[in-house]
Amino acid sequence: MRVFGCDVAKNFLVLCDGSSYFIYVDSPGAFKATKRLPKNALIFTDIRDIVNSGDVVVLEQTGSYGTRYAKLLESIGAKVFIADGKAFKRFRGHRSTAKNDFVDAKFLRRMFLHKPEEDEEDWRRFIYPFHYGRYRLRVLVRHKIRLEKDLTRFINRLRQLLSNVFPDKNYYDMPRNRLLKTLDEIERELLSNPDALSIPALTEIEKIRATLRAIELTEKEIKSIVLNHKDYELLKTFPHFGIIAIASLVAYYWDIDLFKSKDGFISYVLMGTKTEQSGTSVNSSKTDKTRTEVKAYLYMVYLQSFTKNSPLYPIAQWLKRSYSGRHQNKKRFIKFAHKILELVYYALKRRLTFYEVLELTISNMERQFSTLEKISYDDERISNYRFPELFWVKYSRLKALIPVYKDIASRYRKRAEIITGKGAKSNREVEVESNKGRPCEETPGTAKDGGSKDSSKTAKQNRKRAISGDSSCHLQGGGGRNKGLRDLQEGGEKL
Repeated sequence: MRVFGCDVAKNFLVLCDGSSYFIYVDSPGAFKATKRLPKNALIFTDIRDIVNSGDVVVLEQTGSYGTRYAKLLESIGAKVFIADGKAFKRFRGHRSTAKNDFVDAKFLRRMFLHKPEEDEEDWRRFIYPFHYGRYRLRVLVRHKIRLEKDLTRFINRLRQLLSNVFPDKNYYDMPRNRLLKTLDEIERELLSNPDALSIPALTEIEKIRATLRAIELTEKEIKSIVLNHKDYELLKTFPHFGIIAIASLVAYYWDIDLFKSKDGFISYVLMGTKTEQSGTSVNSSKTDKTRTEVKAYLYMVYLQSFTKNSPLYPIAQWLKRSYSGRHQNKKRFIKFAHKILELVYYALKRRLTFYEVLELTISNMERQFSTLEKISYDDERISNYRFPELFWVKYSRLKALIPVYKDIASRYRKRAEIITGKGAKSNREVEVESNKGRPCEETPGTAKDGGSKDSSKTAKQNRKRAISGDSSCHLQGGGGRNKGLRDLQEGGEKL
């Protein structure tokens, strides 16, 4: 078995096995003969003349170019690995100032074979096995985000054109969903009222329809990949984690066994901010622009956690109190994402659901807190602590976080009981039940019947029961159900 470092170009490969260089050219004229070559470089037109089955080939991340050749190398039986681009740049930086294809191929091989010495970074952990499904899922998620941006742009253009074609109708204030449902009606009006701007408006309508079809097909492909992934059943137990959010997360980590620590997992998936400091003149934070897909869907989870019936509401409020500054929303989000990804890491490593990993985290935090509490009464033991200056910081943080995590577990358990034990409830019902503390059960058969004729009478009875402290209230289906909820709220407020 040989190990090759491989630098990828558009139409050729440069491989190095440690002693010689090999150039694979798959199309005539792709590699110019005038290019400066090392003395021990050989040119081939068949990749099988260079790489054999069982050989290891290490490529740098180069997007679609690298994926194409990675699939070609896998087809002949080679073991393909991908080196992280930023990590490889740091590995090569202090070893060579030269930058060309042959140097890159040589150092990719060295990075794979690197054996760290004491207090030296292990560069091998930045090299991952190639998974085509991972690349395909990542491309689909990015494509869906681009399609959604295009759809927003087409809708805004259509609104501008319609406001000029039909000035008596206020299309600017029409909700997005309603506009999409009335595209056929708008098209008929445009055809019946010819105008100079009717043609571009009709064109935008066709673009919107084509984009909606493309989004539907893309989501179908994403679901076909994610639903067959081994981690989907665990990730779907996390609050507010939909299929697309799970897909964006899986597309980057793919296999949790590739990560040896939660810090490595979080830093790879999230890639938050980097602090630059030098002397007294340089002290700034630089936001990393990568992983925008993961951050976008985690930010949606972050926003949903601020609703009162969300299981994650306690941690959102704790972060809001801890970072209450006017311009600290970004910091709150990064801290929130860090906490969620920490739970995700341990859930995937130990094959636990959200509630199970939450219970495990609470027990570990309580054990740490009890140990710190014993030390807190002895100043000598505090001075002998590993980081004495951070002792009280960790102590106060654990003291504040334990009740927050217990509250999350309690909310999640209550929500699961409502969904699995007493039938699925709406978000409004869950919110009313959590606020008033009185479980409301649905009368059997009323939801299917579309409501009872005596709904107003039943609503008054519900109000009387709520005021008198009776928790056995019956909510009717249909219109009476909503009125019963409103009357129940009024009765609870009076109580």
